[in-house]
Amino acid sequence: MIVLQQLSGKHRGRRVQFDEGPVLIGRSPDAELRFDPHVDIDVSARHAVLEKREDGWYVRDVGSRNGTFVSGRRVHERRLSDRDEIELGHGGPRLYVSLVAPKSSLAEADTEPSGRTVEAQAMPARDPEATLAVSHEADTVLAMPERPAAPIERRPPGGDEVTRDETPRLGGRVVEDDARDALARLEAARRRERLILGAALLAMAVALVVVLFSR
Repeated sequence: MIVLQQLSGKHRGRRVQFDEGPVLIGRSPDAELRFDPHVDIDVSARHAVLEKREDGWYVRDVGSRNGTFVSGRRVHERRLSDRDEIELGHGGPRLYVSLVAPKSSLAEADTEPSGRTVEAQAMPARDPEATLAVSHEADTVLAMPERPAAPIERRPPGGDEVTRDETPRLGGRVVEDDARDALARLEAARRRERLILGAALLAMAVALVVVLFSR
């Protein structure tokens, strides 16, 4: 089983696991590990593929525009090792690789090379429709050791229908973004009300002055 933890990019902090391949990585809607088409612009629509072979997991570039890097070196194809870092385009999103036994939990792979626990962090993004789609028999996990995770979208292996867990998660990026948007809309509405009230008072004052001077 391979576990990928995103270290940078819009979905920084998300963590997914795959038991089988191939796993398409890119901005394409049919990618198993999908990146935002408007934010993660260093990632091609079909950037790279993860393949499980007899001797381990491999990453293979599939003609990406900006290249695929493993631990700082550009590669066309390379066998992955535990604690490798995959970079999608120079300076693009980075994925930390953990190779664990098939029945092991993600708790065995929830640290970066420094050894500290990595939590999903709420980023200043306004798009709550971040899709984390996986196929085959893989379970999708968005791990936050001390806080609940953001909603997860799942893509069934044989269909296009996407189901979404709509339960709000305190501390998740979607809840925080929605709250931030709601506050912004409320503040804008209050500003409009103040402008309308000010205009009405000004009109009344002008009318009163006109009446006084007309006498």
